[in-house]
Amino acid sequence: MQAVNRFIWGPTPEEKVKKWQQQLKQESRHLDREIRQLDSAASKVKAEVKKLAAKGDTKNAKVLAREVVRSNKQKERLHTSQARLNSINMQLSQQLGQSSEPLHARHPLAVTTDTPLACLQLRSRSLERCRNLPRL
Repeated sequence: MQAVNRFIWGPTPEEKVKKWQQQLKQESRHLDREIRQLDSAASKVKAEVKKLAAKGDTKNAKVLAREVVRSNKQKERLHTSQARLNSINMQLSQQLGQSSEPLHARHPLAVTTDTPLACLQLRSRSLERCRNLPRL
């Protein structure tokens, strides 16, 4: 029966979240790889800048130094992207955890709003808020 439901309705929310988290982790590893490649290229360029500066070729050394600065900025952008991916991953796991909680655990008054006692409590709270408002 579960296979039929999956065929008709598609994957469950848990399966979707798991797939999305796998994709996010894959992209995070890809960004790590790019950051490492930028580091190694920047270290080679720095060595070349030192070599050119020792020879007295300042014009080419400045061009390569600008390239190092550009690679550092790109590295910062990649770190920012990776932080965003981690944030999205954490939000997905948090939402998945909350969705499995029953409604009354998340919103204690949501279940009891039909009772007159809850209505009285809500009315008294709103009156207290109105009394505490600053007067102009």
